[in-house]
Amino acid sequence: MLCLEHEIYDRLIYGDRLDCYLSGALVHSTPRGSRAADNRHALDYRHFIDSLKRKPQAFRGFAFRDALFPREAYRRTWEKLETQLTQRQACKTIVGLLELAGHHGVEALLAERLDALLEAGELPDLKQLRDEFAPRQARCPEVVVEMPPVAVYDELLDKVAA
Repeated sequence: MLCLEHEIYDRLIYGDRLDCYLSGALVHSTPRGSRAADNRHALDYRHFIDSLKRKPQAFRGFAFRDALFPREAYRRTWEKLETQLTQRQACKTIVGLLELAGHHGVEALLAERLDALLEAGELPDLKQLRDEFAPRQARCPEVVVEMPPVAVYDELLDKVAA
């Protein structure tokens, strides 16, 4: 159990998963993989996105690259990108797709779109997919607050006192 800034963090390790709690509430659960037992790897692609964005070409040589694909559509897209684009373009595109899926919560919808593109024999256009799936930044309305003169408060206090 860890205590950081008055919040209590607790981890429970089970044979098949790791559960993380914050002040008694489950905030994260992740499956465990044991190389010795069954040669599985429990990797979450979201944990690697920011590092891969800095060096997208590292994706091609990553030892556990195939474990990073969240769905089959992403793996098939990578295979097509790798054969039809330069190494640099292919890596940059797949890392961009993984970022879009992971950071914007559109993993399943994007996978469906990738399947449709693959079926049509087309490569994904990262800019077009970002425009379609990434949330747009909403402009905050400008709020103007006009403060009344202090004399108004004095009048209110006089009325309350009377």
